[in-house]
Amino acid sequence: MNLNDIVFIALAGITLLAALGVVLSRNIMHAALFLVLTFLGVAGIYFQLNAGFIGLVQIMVYAGAISVLIIFAIMLVMDVEIGQTNLFNQSVPTMMTGGYVSVLLAAGLIG
Repeated sequence: MNLNDIVFIALAGITLLAALGVVLSRNIMHAALFLVLTFLGVAGIYFQLNAGFIGLVQIMVYAGAISVLIIFAIMLVMDVEIGQTNLFNQSVPTMMTGGYVSVLLAAGLIG
């Protein structure tokens, strides 16, 4: 048994345990995080099989975009009590600083 076999078995075990965590978890946020781990495990298996492009697509599309979309949907649907923080209580210099930073960031990205 060589190192590639050991790494493959470890990745497969992590992926299977994470998939079981998705199904058996009672907390929906934990299930979403287990789903991210499952996607990363599948990407690791693709890399182990010398399919680098598919592994990168798995990470970018599934572990990145789809997982963030699922987590945002969970956060928006969950009934969460909002504390006393109010966005309109910020001072004007704080809001202007954020505006300056966003304009500088946009200028840096465009230029």
